[in-house]
Amino acid sequence: MELLSDSTLIGAPQVPYRIVVSGSECTGKSTLVRALAAEYRAAFSDEAARTFVEETAREVSASDVTTIAERQRDLEDIAINTDTAVVLHDTDLFSTVIYARYYFGSCPLSVLETARARRADLYLLCKDDLPWQNDPLQRMAPEPRAREALQTVFHTTLKSEGCCIEIVRGAGRARLISARAAIAQHCAELIDR
Repeated sequence: MELLSDSTLIGAPQVPYRIVVSGSECTGKSTLVRALAAEYRAAFSDEAARTFVEETAREVSASDVTTIAERQRDLEDIAINTDTAVVLHDTDLFSTVIYARYYFGSCPLSVLETARARRADLYLLCKDDLPWQNDPLQRMAPEPRAREALQTVFHTTLKSEGCCIEIVRGAGRARLISARAAIAQHCAELIDR
């Protein structure tokens, strides 16, 4: 195989550009991921913690963190292994790390190390500017100040981990337009095909 000037191998399988939609609870991540995936005809992965809660019908405990992290990795891998130039993720392992630390005081080191090794190309950090919606078992911080604090933790953690972050804001179509603009700044050549 021949090496191109940008370190891409000719004939090597293409690795998709990975975009994670992240942020604190109730910030429209799932809705945004699905809208962007449909618009760009891109593969996407769901949030493992949500599917875990739906299957178990109980709140997450500290002992569930590793299981959720494994599921998150598996869901991401399924999306990554599809034949699309861009893959969207409804959260990733950094979300697992952040929530574990926030709600349980710590996170297994193996989960953090895996999150670092799998860091995505772009993180769309959804601002907490949408109205709160109750989601039994899934959302544990209904106080507006708690959600703001968690949002700050997301921003600080992603930044300290070297993630490329773009803030997404607005409701409905405005949020989608904000996300599109952020994506266009980073990978327009992939989405304009």
